[in-house]
Amino acid sequence: PDLAWRIALGPDGAALVATNRGGSHTRVLNPVVSGAPGLAVANGGLPYVLAHAERRWRLHGGDRLRPGMTLHVAAATDAGPASATALVATP
Repeated sequence: PDLAWRIALGPDGAALVATNRGGSHTRVLNPVVSGAPGLAVANGGLPYVLAHAERRWRLHGGDRLRPGMTLHVAAATDAGPASATALVATP
């Protein structure tokens, strides 16, 4: 899959955001963010990131994150394991 990852900080808290730059949907299961203590991804909803679309997961413990931090994301996808870095930024 052609996924780009980022952490978005907003008034409602932090969210893990996957952007699918490919032409078909991608199934993403059990995303995990590491690189800062106390982070947990709130799983739920449909596990798909549609083609040319975004999917957001709320991050518990994201109140300690600051713009410019770089974190690591790992997840299972329908094409196998995915691993990437994610920059923390404001929307």
